[in-house]
Amino acid sequence: PNFHFYETFGFTVNKYSEFLIITEEWEKAPDICLKVNSGIEITIGDITPLGHFIFDIFHDNDIHPELELCKSIRIIGCDSENVELYLLNAINKLIYEYNFSFNFCSLDTYEYWDENEIKEEEFKEISLTVNSDLIPNRLFYKGLKETDNTNSFLDFYRILEFYSIINQETLVDKLRNDSNISKREFVIEMNKVINDQEIALLGKLISKISDSKILMYCENNKLIDKAKPDLLTNKLYEFRNSLVHSKMNQKSLPFTKSLFEKEDKLHEWNYVCKELAHNAMIKL
Repeated sequence: PNFHFYETFGFTVNKYSEFLIITEEWEKAPDICLKVNSGIEITIGDITPLGHFIFDIFHDNDIHPELELCKSIRIIGCDSENVELYLLNAINKLIYEYNFSFNFCSLDTYEYWDENEIKEEEFKEISLTVNSDLIPNRLFYKGLKETDNTNSFLDFYRILEFYSIINQETLVDKLRNDSNISKREFVIEMNKVINDQEIALLGKLISKISDSKILMYCENNKLIDKAKPDLLTNKLYEFRNSLVHSKMNQKSLPFTKSLFEKEDKLHEWNYVCKELAHNAMIKL
């Protein structure tokens, strides 16, 4: 009753999960053990004996390589209900901080698998701070894996939209617990919170999560005139609108990349939005 399959690339039994993975750059795989303060551990390495036993059900010698040539990512101490959340946190950290990316390998595919093996080394323990919001984790993962910079930028921006609302939590809590305001005053103040404009919400968030590194990067790359959060808010919002809207206005034209121009600032804005999204996920 505690066994769960994930198509043909992974499983959970009790509080142990294992997933088949493949990458073209095994040499970039960090020899680390990601440890959560709750006791959960996540590692990458050779398929375990249990993994061999389970995956052999789907393995076809005429189609797939030997399982000894494959690798796996394992989660110890996490029930099936939260496996995706912890897995996304681990994958995002590996891509963002260690530049190591991989794909899950379903045994119903016919693709060639790389035969390079990870060197047997002792794992270095690294702490993993878990963000408990599943939607931002999914978006951050999608943004990191996305090959198109426009789509990547929009994935990271959607994280900012998510947390621009969550950022109101402190203000709502303060109003709810203020015994000095009347019911009518509470309704009026809550109406202001609910009807706050999109750019105002974004501005409050960016003022909290932007740092000198991001602001100076924006100034040095001529995204903003001065390293100020309010200028970053306006320019980021303007650039986002140029991607998602086709209407003409005086502030920004629809963004379309020319075949003959390289300096379109999309790469820089994508980096900025990624860093802001990462800051939001660790600070809120």
